[in-house]
Amino acid sequence: MEEWKIAMIGDVGVGKISFAFQAVNGCFCDEINPTLDEIYRSQFVVDDRRCTVELLLPYPTELDAGWANRLTYTAQAWALVYSITSGASFDHLIALSPQVATHAKLEGGPVLVVLGNKCDLHEALREVPKKKGEELARWFGCHFCETSAKTGQNVGRVIADLVRRLRQPGLAISGVDSGPQKREERRKKTCVIL
Repeated sequence: MEEWKIAMIGDVGVGKISFAFQAVNGCFCDEINPTLDEIYRSQFVVDDRRCTVELLLPYPTELDAGWANRLTYTAQAWALVYSITSGASFDHLIALSPQVATHAKLEGGPVLVVLGNKCDLHEALREVPKKKGEELARWFGCHFCETSAKTGQNVGRVIADLVRRLRQPGLAISGVDSGPQKREERRKKTCVIL
């Protein structure tokens, strides 16, 4: 059976744990203990094919100089998560973007998606316009989606989309890419706003 690992990268409080809990359990829990050592792993059926997906939650303080190298060997996909209600969380992703871009272009580099979480909250609380998330995704050459870990909006869709992209020709089961040129060609063809 296929096994995929997706690293949830983002600042504290953006809803990474709630997203993972929602993806694995299909529900939201108000009282999740924010410990990142839990394993969020489940089986999914995507396009009539069963696979196992594990969501990895590196703590933001673990994002030191070597974080991207470690995650490149651990996870085949990276979900770059910010809260639409926190400009600071978006700025956190911007600060990480040089390392993300460098590793995404490498052979065997991760498939990326940019997620604006907490889209269920009132629009008056929004600090990050949807357009900024779309622009960041375009810059990375990846998909963008606004999600709600609370309501489950687009959570399953994001997982299914990442699995489909990981299954694309040129990516082996291990997530190894066929090369930077192929990845660039794929990026040019698959930038989609979900």
